[in-house]
Amino acid sequence: MTSVLLDGIAFTNSYQRGIARYVAELLKATTTPCTLVLDGPAALEPPPGTRTLSRREHFPTSRYNYPLRAWRKACRRLLPTALPDPAIWHATYFSSPPASAAATIVTVHDLIAEALPDFHGNAGWEITRRKSLIKDAAAIIAVSQATADAFMHVYPECAPRVRVIHHGADHFVARDHGSDRVSPDSTRPFALFVGNRGGYKNWLTAIDAVASLHWPSDLTLAFVGRPFSEPELLALRYRGIQDRVTNLGPLNDERLSAAYRSAAVFVFPSMIEGFGFPILEAQAQGTPVAASDIPVFREIGGDDAFERFACLDADRMALAVARATTANRSDQLRAAGLENVKRFTWAECARKTETVWRDVSESNSLR
Repeated sequence: MTSVLLDGIAFTNSYQRGIARYVAELLKATTTPCTLVLDGPAALEPPPGTRTLSRREHFPTSRYNYPLRAWRKACRRLLPTALPDPAIWHATYFSSPPASAAATIVTVHDLIAEALPDFHGNAGWEITRRKSLIKDAAAIIAVSQATADAFMHVYPECAPRVRVIHHGADHFVARDHGSDRVSPDSTRPFALFVGNRGGYKNWLTAIDAVASLHWPSDLTLAFVGRPFSEPELLALRYRGIQDRVTNLGPLNDERLSAAYRSAAVFVFPSMIEGFGFPILEAQAQGTPVAASDIPVFREIGGDDAFERFACLDADRMALAVARATTANRSDQLRAAGLENVKRFTWAECARKTETVWRDVSESNSLR
């Protein structure tokens, strides 16, 4: 099989951590020769031993200014390449292929730009550049069946090229279930909210739930991520819950694992997601989960392995959190979550991805 060029755009910014996790674990698990192509200086370190190349050294700095075919033609005419030729270009986040790429594979993580354009800062331009790449892709990998279904609804002509390949979760399963703890207040139990708080992540419903009469009176809500902004602090004060909400700040993997283990429940109120890493990360640490009742969470979270609530209903969210923290239900959720997470391994993700690479290589006569 020919070599594979993996788009490493997520390693050059600080906000696509889930995609960077996906690419890093894929690189560690695969046996196929791969090169990680970086758009700029790495903000996150690739796995040890990864071969990397700088896109800017070999290709025009503008990635999206032309339709795909015109861009490729211009690259071939104007600039030589130091990348393997021929090669498969695996776009991990809709990046246009280098001129030398003989075939393109696209991983689709979600359809948020198409489904909720108001929550996506540059949805129109994002969709435009996606369409050109998707049209030319030899294969399309969806990270969940829910994402595949949404994708095929928007791009029905692409259905025969879509493969569903789940992420793994054993990057957290392998961590030590030790006694270390991360807690905002050792005297009170807390619910945990991880990640971005903007738009579809639905943080406003989460704080409305804390203000609900159904929220357990002794339970605080702790956020992991950037510090609260002034508007967010104002929203907390307006609801009178500033003393019942705290911020743990950004945490590395070890501290995040400890935060999951320390929490009485993990809360995930997103309106839409492509996969749902945090559900599996929490379950891997034996943490009960309360999450939105949306298709992808039902697919990933497992049967009866998490408490469900309508994502925009603060009272129902509060009730789900209350149920998840009762002694009997908490024990049930811990056991069911630990069993559910076993379904997701990076070895299986890599095996299925390598099958796609091999099929594309063979169909394009790249061997």
